Amino acid sequence: RSLQIDQDSKLAIVHAATAVEVHVLHLLHGLLVALGQSDADAWSLLENDPQYEGVSKRIKRLEFHTKTYCEQNGIPYKQFVGCALYDRWKNVLAHKRNRAVHAGVASFTWSEATEAIGIAKESIIFMDQRVPALVNHFQLHPSMAGIQEGAGGILF
Repeated sequence: RSLQIDQDSKLAIVHAATAVEVHVLHLLHGLLVALGQSDADAWSLLENDPQYEGVSKRIKRLEFHTKTYCEQNGIPYKQFVGCALYDRWKNVLAHKRNRAVHAGVASFTWSEATEAIGIAKESIIFMDQRVPALVNHFQLHPSMAGIQEGAGGILF
C-alpha cells in the first residue's frame, strides 16, 4: 500500500524491514516454546534478555535455536546468517531501513523499495520454511512480478 497507492518508497522500505523483524520475533517465540520453554518464559526472555535486543541479535539467536530444533528433530538445517540472502537482508534492506529511520533519508526510489520488499519476502519465506511445525499458514509468493508502479493489484 505504501508503495503502490501512497507512492512512499521510504515507508515501504520501513514496512518491509518491520515485517521481517516481526516474523523473526514470532519464529523465535515458537522455537523457544517448541524447545521446552513456557509461553510466558519465552516472552520474558525475548523482552528482557540483552541477547535478544534488536533484530540482528534476534536473527543470530534464531539461527542458534533453529539449528538446535533441527538437530533434535532430524530436520536438515539451512543456514540463513552468512548466506547470500542474509547478506542482501543486511546490506540492502536493513541498511536502507536504518538510513530511513535513523538518518532521516527520504529519497528512495521505486526500484529501491521494490528490491527491499522482495528481499523481505524472500527472507520471511526462507526462515519460515526451515521449521515445518512453525510454518505460517499464509504463505507469501516470492515473486515481485505482480507489483506495478501506481495503484493496482499486487501478488503476495
